[in-house]
Amino acid sequence: MDRNTLTAVNVSSFCRICTTNNDVNWSIYETLNEDEGTTNLHTMLVKLYPTVFNESQMLCDEALEWPMKICKECKTKVIESYKFYERCTKSARSLRTIALKEQSSTDALQGDKDDHPAVIKTEFIEFEEATVQKEEYESEDHSSAYRKCYESSPTHDVFSDTEDSLPATTRRASAIKMDKKQYIDTKSDLRGK
Repeated sequence: MDRNTLTAVNVSSFCRICTTNNDVNWSIYETLNEDEGTTNLHTMLVKLYPTVFNESQMLCDEALEWPMKICKECKTKVIESYKFYERCTKSARSLRTIALKEQSSTDALQGDKDDHPAVIKTEFIEFEEATVQKEEYESEDHSSAYRKCYESSPTHDVFSDTEDSLPATTRRASAIKMDKKQYIDTKSDLRGK
């Protein structure tokens, strides 16, 4: 068939959504009745499908004489879809409100916590005392035993004049390390005997 022999079809009698030509009686621009809200179908369609139904498209529809009505089935679907859209929008607003209230409560509680001084947990570590091995001497020379016990103590041999110039905490740490070493050496000696 030749293109020039095609006759123009009047598309305005079709449903704007599904393109049926049966029972197309509802204008998309008329305000709906009270039960269905106070808006019109076109406003609903703009919110639901903004890329297809918008103000610039409406001008094109008029210029091209596109349909301005829809069928009963599409009307029902648009209204149901719009109700679902409104439910989603309402729940999103409710969730934001709830989240903001919870955040405010959390912030208030956090503020209360900041008002109280921090409690620092202190733990004491149990430390075994070094056991001293009693040495018996057959001789009556107690001075040699005295020298052996006290003159060879780690604190006597370890600290030099340079360490005396160190801060007290450093000197204490060195003494503790030496006491621990002596304890380990003493324990090793006891096990060896």
